[in-house]
Amino acid sequence: MNTVLVNIGLQKGIILPQNMLAQCKITKDVLIEVNDRSIIISASTPAHKRKGWAKAFKEMAENGDDALVMPDVFHDEIIPVALFYSVAPTFRSGMKSNDTRRL
Repeated sequence: MNTVLVNIGLQKGIILPQNMLAQCKITKDVLIEVNDRSIIISASTPAHKRKGWAKAFKEMAENGDDALVMPDVFHDEIIPVALFYSVAPTFRSGMKSNDTRRL
């Protein structure tokens, strides 16, 4: 089947016939791969989404390359313990659910 690329904002797309998608059992998620000068579109399965991740994570841990790239807690999220206990009752009783005050 020959078709043309269509503009979608700054991207390009193609329109595929519904019967072609049904024949390939493509409903929503797809796996897109590039092989030489060909684009291969196939139905995505849960196994494809994380295929190879376990092996990659294991290799990263073995190589010591599994350090966090960002902290678990940011500096503006840290609340001193004394401050927390002094204002905690206010949060439980005095604040409304839509109050956006920060500590």
